[in-house]
Amino acid sequence: MDEKLKNVMWLAISVGVMFTGYFTMAGTSETIIRAYNERTGDNVSSFVSFGILSISNAIGCFFVAPVVAMIGRKNTYFIGGILQTAYIVTYINPQPTVLYLMSVIGGLGAAFIWVPTGITLGVNSTESTGHRNTCFFWIGLQSGNLFGNLYVFFAWGGADGITKSMQISTIAIAGIISLVGTFLTLFIKEIDSEDDNMKPSEKIKTALRTAKDWRAQLIIAAAIFGGIEQGFVTNIYPTCVGASKSLGSDAPHFIGISSILVGVGEIVGAAFQLSDWVQGLRAYLYLIA
Repeated sequence: MDEKLKNVMWLAISVGVMFTGYFTMAGTSETIIRAYNERTGDNVSSFVSFGILSISNAIGCFFVAPVVAMIGRKNTYFIGGILQTAYIVTYINPQPTVLYLMSVIGGLGAAFIWVPTGITLGVNSTESTGHRNTCFFWIGLQSGNLFGNLYVFFAWGGADGITKSMQISTIAIAGIISLVGTFLTLFIKEIDSEDDNMKPSEKIKTALRTAKDWRAQLIIAAAIFGGIEQGFVTNIYPTCVGASKSLGSDAPHFIGISSILVGVGEIVGAAFQLSDWVQGLRAYLYLIA
């Protein structure tokens, strides 16, 4: 295995561990919030929180590239992981003002993770290995749906509702796992990029200029649709499963199994695209997806 492929695999593992915590929190967040509201009388929504986070992430992505140039990709990952972990643990005691403020910070943290991820995949790939490496990364990332949600499935089974202790233990575990993944990113080897010598102001101008290109706008439109789809399967759909009375009084523990199955589907889909004959059908697969 060459060094660049090893780097991609380590990236997939470290981000996968980091997002194990995030996916666990995302799938259970609204169910936890509703139980919290009933206990405290507060009126807070994880759906609103994730909306704020997404807007913050979208805006932040335009301005993170200069930060990467100044402090390096590993340090950017580390800061992003810390900010994302801070957002996750806010659900231990999700007071409205604090949660919505941390949603902004969590969104910036996500931008600090995703921008260097794109750069890392780019510098470790060639025209012939780019698609393969992206699939490997996606498999690692979506593996994050499996293990934290396995805990939810077993730990929440048999419970008539989400107690404060269940809330604290679930979010604490998610936060710890996210923090472990954050430290793992420090071992990703940095390979020089052609853009490393650009001034921060030039990177911002390049990003804004690229956004005006019609091809980039098509990608942005597809990314928006992908973001809506990911938001549905990681946050809204699990909440619907947990609120389904037909599944019994302990329906919330099925959030775990539904999120696991979503992860399995994502992993199988990415693995399927590694086949040589499938790569020629990518445009049709994107349309079907």
